[in-house]
Amino acid sequence: MSTSTLDEFTQAKKLVNAGKMEEALEIIKKLAWRAWDLNAQGDADEALEIALNSKELLLKIGSQKHIANNYLLIGNIYRGKLKTEAAIKFCKKSLEIHEKLGNQRRIASSLSLRGNLNWDQGNYEQAIKDTEQSLSIKEISPLVKLEILGGLGGGYLVWGELTKALKYCENGIELAKQINLIFFCPHFFYIMGLIYFMKGDYEHSEVYLNKSLILTDKLELKTLNVIKGLTLLALIWLQLSINFGDKAKGYLSNLKNLVNQSETIELLSIFSIAKGMILQQSSKLRDRAEAEKLFKEVVDSEIVDTRFSIDYIYPFALYFLCDFLVEELGMSNDVGLIDEINTYISKLGDLGEKFNSYLYRTEAKVFEARLALIQLNLDEARITLTQAQKMAETHNLQYFAQIISNNHDRLLEQQDFLEQLKKRDAPISERLIFASFDGVLARLKGKQSTESSEFINETPVLLLIITKGGSLIFSKAYSETLTVESDLISSFLSAFESFGDELFSERLDRIKYGENTILLKPLEHFSVCYLFKGQSYPALQKLTRFTEAIQENSEIWQALNKSVKTSEMLELDNSPALKTVIEEIFIN
Repeated sequence: MSTSTLDEFTQAKKLVNAGKMEEALEIIKKLAWRAWDLNAQGDADEALEIALNSKELLLKIGSQKHIANNYLLIGNIYRGKLKTEAAIKFCKKSLEIHEKLGNQRRIASSLSLRGNLNWDQGNYEQAIKDTEQSLSIKEISPLVKLEILGGLGGGYLVWGELTKALKYCENGIELAKQINLIFFCPHFFYIMGLIYFMKGDYEHSEVYLNKSLILTDKLELKTLNVIKGLTLLALIWLQLSINFGDKAKGYLSNLKNLVNQSETIELLSIFSIAKGMILQQSSKLRDRAEAEKLFKEVVDSEIVDTRFSIDYIYPFALYFLCDFLVEELGMSNDVGLIDEINTYISKLGDLGEKFNSYLYRTEAKVFEARLALIQLNLDEARITLTQAQKMAETHNLQYFAQIISNNHDRLLEQQDFLEQLKKRDAPISERLIFASFDGVLARLKGKQSTESSEFINETPVLLLIITKGGSLIFSKAYSETLTVESDLISSFLSAFESFGDELFSERLDRIKYGENTILLKPLEHFSVCYLFKGQSYPALQKLTRFTEAIQENSEIWQALNKSVKTSEMLELDNSPALKTVIEEIFIN
């Protein structure tokens, strides 16, 4: 601590010992504001020292209101230092005291902190509940409200709810302008730039990223340097994705100037990633070698001591290194690179495990599938894609689940050709063309999937319910010209037979059958089979809703079990509940 701060603590201690609690409190309140400012400026160590020393004095004074405020401060500092357990402990204490005191303004602040901690741990649903509950408190301070809107914007971006993310950012910008706290706006503009980037709307993406850049230059706040660096990095990705290399180099020059002004770990790492991306575009071996070196320097340093490093910098460096090595594998046909690639894929997955980031765990799975496909292990690639999609769906990363599902469809469409590549042992460079499906972060690099990310409803062809032993107990054809003959059922079962138990254990979720796709979803001792034309993702959502509905409806469930016992087909006319469910899900 500085000499002046130590002097103030000495004075406060004397006042406490003399019983002059109100005078001591005034000094401690000033020190608290100083700690908040120091923490915001990145000096978390001194901020924590002030907060912990203040805590000891406040416990002697006994003011519950100020003790709770102090706990809130300590919780925020520990969160920034990635001391999650300690942050949760002090956040809980703060919330408990403020709830007893009925201090709505501070309850909102404590809920906001708890929400942020849940974001950090990957508990997205609880994070949403906490932050939205905090927003509902009318006494919430504008500053906390802006922080929450920023958290919700970024959170929904990661969650894949792009429309909601955009709405919260727009609300945040409007509020920031109303109360003249425009230093929040660069962060909102940055998130909006990423949202449009992921949507493939490069024009709007560039507009909002430039708004963020212009405003950070105008405000000249050191606390915005990392946001400025990330914005420049995003602009470089954008320019490279639309083949404007000269503009990308111009932004890199701006980024270098920023690093020269403030050589923080975060900015140096951002610059290394950006420079590596530009060098990766070169055909010169020297430049590509330098790109690999830069990516590895960031990854091997394992910078995980700041929030920005965890959320953006380190995982992005891992992603670009994996992407670079896969590309290098295709250019060199050096199978020795596969082990190295697997090492870095594991690091990406481990990072997701450590910080409960299902986004990065899902991305690691996509890389595993891509590598399996390069090695022409087609079943392994499909199984891994299925796992990645289920992970994304389970944790409500629906936008990304759809990207993965579309890639799985593309793999199935190319399966015959891939089998031919396997038979003639095609070189890796040729295989790589068909292993170019993308995950989540690829969207931020500007690699657009050939499939639309928008929902396009499939065309139903046939819906069946079969027993695990293969007996048909229900069928619904969606064309008057289509009749369900026994040989057709045999064909279905033959198509599934080669996969055996894998289907019933849900290791694979789809196969192609001519021009159609077939989904088979196990349901205790039944399986629901859905044949359709079109994209699999909306069909999967409907099939999930359908299996949940028939399980929850006792009338339907009893009718299905009766059909098994009597070996009679279940007719819609005899089950109005089943008819209603099917019409609601597969028609409307």
